[in-house]
Amino acid sequence: MVEIKKIEKDLHKRKSTFATREHDRTVYDEWHAERDIARGKGRLSTLIDRYIRTRTRATLIGAAIVALATFVAFAIILIVLFQRSFFMQEHVQLDIVVPAHVQSNEVFKVKLHYSNDNRADLNNAKMTLDFGQYFVVAEQQDFYKETAPGRGVITLNHIAGHADETVELVGHFIAPEEEVETARATLSYVPERTSTTYTTSAVGTTTVTSSPIVTDITTEKETVNGNFVDIVVHYRNTSDRAIEGLALSLTYPSGFIYQKATPTPRTGSDHIWHLPALPARHAGEIHIRGVANGTVGDVLRFIARVYNVQDENNLYAQSDTSVTIVATPIVITQRIEKDNKGIVYAGDRVTNIVTIKNQGDIPLRDVIVTMHLEGQVIDYENISLDDRGFYDQENRTIVWKASDLPELAVLNPGDVVSFSVYIPIVAKIPVDGEQSDRFTVATTLVVDSFDLPSAVRENKNMLSSALVLRVGAKMLADVQLKHLSGPLPPQEGTQTVYRVTLRAGVVNNDLADAVFRGGLQSGVSFAQEAEQDAEELVINKRTNIFTWNIGKLVHGTGVTRDYRTKSFDITFTPSKNQVGKTPLLLNNLALTAVDTFTGEEQTYTLEDILTANASGESTAVVVPRPAPAVVTNNTTSDTVADTASDTTDDTVGE
Repeated sequence: MVEIKKIEKDLHKRKSTFATREHDRTVYDEWHAERDIARGKGRLSTLIDRYIRTRTRATLIGAAIVALATFVAFAIILIVLFQRSFFMQEHVQLDIVVPAHVQSNEVFKVKLHYSNDNRADLNNAKMTLDFGQYFVVAEQQDFYKETAPGRGVITLNHIAGHADETVELVGHFIAPEEEVETARATLSYVPERTSTTYTTSAVGTTTVTSSPIVTDITTEKETVNGNFVDIVVHYRNTSDRAIEGLALSLTYPSGFIYQKATPTPRTGSDHIWHLPALPARHAGEIHIRGVANGTVGDVLRFIARVYNVQDENNLYAQSDTSVTIVATPIVITQRIEKDNKGIVYAGDRVTNIVTIKNQGDIPLRDVIVTMHLEGQVIDYENISLDDRGFYDQENRTIVWKASDLPELAVLNPGDVVSFSVYIPIVAKIPVDGEQSDRFTVATTLVVDSFDLPSAVRENKNMLSSALVLRVGAKMLADVQLKHLSGPLPPQEGTQTVYRVTLRAGVVNNDLADAVFRGGLQSGVSFAQEAEQDAEELVINKRTNIFTWNIGKLVHGTGVTRDYRTKSFDITFTPSKNQVGKTPLLLNNLALTAVDTFTGEEQTYTLEDILTANASGESTAVVVPRPAPAVVTNNTTSDTVADTASDTTDDTVGE
């Protein structure tokens, strides 16, 4: 207790030991605390002032940097723009202006506008133009140099900076109707201070609304069934320039049978004519004759077209006409006995059955019937009638009157009279050259009577009937056999080698898809194939069948031209059972092809080929194997060997 009081007394002293004693600053001291707060505020204020001064200085420096960067970027952009304004490819423009529609031969201007919106000049400048093959440039345009039909170059050399110019080129099209022509222009140049060539292009189109070629068809507007129709196709080049590479075609209706034309169509066709070069202002005609078949009221339409021979769709001109089948008081028919689609062949004997009927309402008295014969392949010396009528060989006509056919004295309404004519076809078709092709046989029958109305009598077409028969191709084919090695006649157990040569040809008409087929008899084999030519020979050694794919055969092949040939080798080793016989070597031989004139497939069948001797022209009988010699001593052996050798040599020699 005393001690506590002592401490309290000492605590309240002015110079207390407790006042000078070191103690923990964490103990709250109001006086010191206030002093520390004051000091802290001063330091914070100092820090804030320092931060504000530092922030202001950084802001000013950053703004200065941004301003400097902006200025530099803007300067760079200005420099780039300035440099680019010296030359930019998109600142060079080219336009081509052509009319949307023009007629053939119509002169017009092609405007070629070019501009250079650069400070740089353009050097080595030239314009390359392509208007197509049908464009013709007018004369006296020296700045244009033609490099090919419809193509050329305009040399500009120098185009100044900021230049804006137009060049006009005068010309015209000679093109098919409705042809869409594309005009292309390309400007090439080298900008100043560079060595690079740049190009700028432009395109324009125009449609040709008319053609320089005109065509027309003329023919009778009416005819009767089975009568001849004569057609004339007119064509003309209205331009002042020759046009090359043209063809003219005439589309026939299904009821029309072509007989002939002048000039003749191209080889292998009856409706296409080539016009290699049609001179300026030139006109021409094609005459076609054929038979119109149909019933009363049928309309037969003919269409003529002139086009580019390289492209049938490139049409220059087209025209058409129609013929109507009408009724007639006399119905005349000609019918072929055993008709083969109107096709006859060399050596045929054609029976033409003629029927005449009065389908009018008045009797016809003193009727006269006349038949005109026409055709290179008719055997005029052996024309025959059924004991009625008169044949005039010199004029190639046959006439029937009432004295020959009493029914012709009075042909009452509904009456029918019939008779026959026998027309032989020559066995040997004439072949004189390229035009000896597509033969026809034509008979024209004309009826006349004074009782017919005058309007009908004046129009002979109303009282006539025509029959046109097409002559089918005469095919040629054979097989040649040549001995190459081995015994002849063939010998039992010994191989003989033959060379087989196939030959194919045709006298008249071209053949398409020609194929020569055949087979080897069992026991016969294919050897090394002979020298190949352009055609493919397919050999199947498993089936022993061969196929020669010939393709096209032109008329006259084997007559005025060499045969088409194909060779290969075969081997034959006779067996014992064939001794004394003449075995087959080749069988089932046939040439098959399509006749391009008649459109029919034909087959030429050949006889089988037997074993042959050295010449290949006659058959040979297989001989037995020589009997082996019996050796008794050396002398006999030598003699027999010599004898056998001599015998073998003689046999082979034969």
